[in-house]
Amino acid sequence: MLRFLAHLVSVIINPLMAPTFLFAILMVYFPTLVAFIETPGKPGPVLLIFLTTCVLMFLIIFVLQKMKLISRITLENQRERYIPQVILSLIYLLITGYLAYRYGLRDGFTLSMIASSLTAVGITLINRFWKISTHASGVAGVFGIVSVLFLHHQVNGFFPVYLTICFLTLAVCLARLYLKVHTPMQVVCGFLLGGVSGVLLFFYK
Repeated sequence: MLRFLAHLVSVIINPLMAPTFLFAILMVYFPTLVAFIETPGKPGPVLLIFLTTCVLMFLIIFVLQKMKLISRITLENQRERYIPQVILSLIYLLITGYLAYRYGLRDGFTLSMIASSLTAVGITLINRFWKISTHASGVAGVFGIVSVLFLHHQVNGFFPVYLTICFLTLAVCLARLYLKVHTPMQVVCGFLLGGVSGVLLFFYK
C-alpha cells in the first residue's frame, strides 16, 4: 500500500507540473504580482503553461522511448536523463524569454519561469556527473516561492493551501526515498537547488 501511495504521489506531483502549479497559485491568490492576466479568473495562462511545459514534454519523452533513446518514461537511468533534460531546459528558456520580453523581468510569471529554468539547467549540468532528484527540486521550487509570498503578502484563505503545499513537499521527498530511486543526499541537493532558486528570485518581490 505504501509503495502504491509513493508511486501515486510521484506521478501526480511530477516536476513537470511545477510551473503549472506556480502559475495557478499566482493567478488565484496573488494576481497583483502578474501582468499576464487580461481577464482575471480565466484559466488561459495556466492552461498554456500546462500544455507547453508538461503535456508537450510528456509527448517528447514518449517519442524518445519509442525511438529507443530511453528505456523508460520515468527516466530512472541517469544517462538517459540528459537528452530529455536538455530539451526541457530549452523549452523553459524559450518560454522565459517570451515572458520577459512581453511582461518584463519583474512579473510574477516571468520570475516563476526564470526559477524553473535555472533549476532545469542546473539539473541538466549536474546530472552529467551525478544523479539528482528532479522531484525534490520541483516541489522545493514551489515550496520556496509560496513560502516567500506567504510571509510577504497577507492573503485571505491561503493558509490551508500553504499547509497543503508543505505536506505535499514532504510527501514527495519521502516517496522518492521510500521507492529507493534516490539517496538522501540526492533528494537534499535537489531540494536545495529548487528551493534556493525560487526564494532568491521572489525574496524582494
